[in-house]
Amino acid sequence: MNLGVGLGLAVLLLAGSALIYTAMRTLAETYAADRLRHDLDTLIAAATMVDGRLALLPDHLTLIYQQPYSGHYYRVSQDTATLRSRSLWDVDFAVPALAAGQAWQGRVPGPAGQQLLVLAQAVSTGEGLRIVAVAEDVSLLERSLNRLVLAIVGFMLASLAVLLWLQLRLIRRGLRPLLQLQDQLREMERGARQGLETGGVPREVLPLVQRLNQLFALLTAQLERSRKAAGNLAHALKTPLAVLTQTADDLADTAAGRQLRDQLDAMRTAVDRELRRARLAGGGLPRRFDLHEAVEALLHTLTRIYRDKLLLVEDDCAPGAWFAGNREDFLELMGVLLDNAFKWARSRVRIRVHGGERQLLITIEDDGPGIAPELRSRLLTRGERLDEAQPGAGLGLAIAQDIVEQYQGRFELGTSALGGLAVSLQLPGGTG
Repeated sequence: MNLGVGLGLAVLLLAGSALIYTAMRTLAETYAADRLRHDLDTLIAAATMVDGRLALLPDHLTLIYQQPYSGHYYRVSQDTATLRSRSLWDVDFAVPALAAGQAWQGRVPGPAGQQLLVLAQAVSTGEGLRIVAVAEDVSLLERSLNRLVLAIVGFMLASLAVLLWLQLRLIRRGLRPLLQLQDQLREMERGARQGLETGGVPREVLPLVQRLNQLFALLTAQLERSRKAAGNLAHALKTPLAVLTQTADDLADTAAGRQLRDQLDAMRTAVDRELRRARLAGGGLPRRFDLHEAVEALLHTLTRIYRDKLLLVEDDCAPGAWFAGNREDFLELMGVLLDNAFKWARSRVRIRVHGGERQLLITIEDDGPGIAPELRSRLLTRGERLDEAQPGAGLGLAIAQDIVEQYQGRFELGTSALGGLAVSLQLPGGTG
């Protein structure tokens, strides 16, 4: 915006400078021409023919016309006879052919590189057609005008710079409350605050801040109700599903029993997925917590659980790392992935948590058997397990993928530099 305004004002100022220059040049040239008009009239009255030669009787012009290259010249011509001022010496200046009574004003080159303003007039006398011309050097006038215009342009450009600076200061001062509001919203995204400050806010912006706080409070309450509703629904379905599962077990030897068990498994899987999505959607506004401390607590717990494997754990969590989401979601996500790494690792597990200003990058690696690329998609299918000998329901990576997708992140499986599986996550958050 400032660039466009600056360019527009610059164009206007330059156009104004051009108009000023044109007006001043016209005024100065008019003034010089009026002065030359007086000398021209004097020459017309004083010029005459004496013994077949042009002469001025008497010479009424000032001595400046007698000084060499003084910048003031005259020229009188009739037929082949020409009378020039002594200031011209042996130099002449051109005058166009004129008819009787015709006048002309223009500029022509003069001696010593001068620029001459010339007034000429053709006068019909009893002795013939006489052309009388006077000239004045306007080079100094042009240079003075140029210096004056440059000074005016410089002043205008300096004024423009000052105006733009003042405009920028005023705009920044006027937008300062909105910039502070932006910073507070960024802090809320990081979980560093739970609301916007209203103290010291200008009255023009205060209604917006209050409405936003009301909106955040309403959103938090609605999300909390959704979380509680999901928990209540899960608790309400738990007993009926258990009874139906027991009934299916009693009828396990019949086709109806097997069909009932299959349908119950599908129902439990669908309910589990939808309840988890509802719980994730009900995460509320993020609260700032120490990622390094959370990861250390998970690693400590898993190290005790898998203490018989004597694993070497490499933990690289950047200081100040933060997650733009719910603490419980992060703990569940990392718990699932780290448990999977500890379960399959032979001797080493590596976790790396880094990021930028608004992006959190997490990599979890192990030196286990890994998984072939063509089979990795099966690991992300709920209930799929590639090794039935290992305990579990086959929900871990699918649950982790659900959490990442809920935060519009990126979830990838690859090959670790340690030789096993590498899980790469990209989540909203960052470091610093």
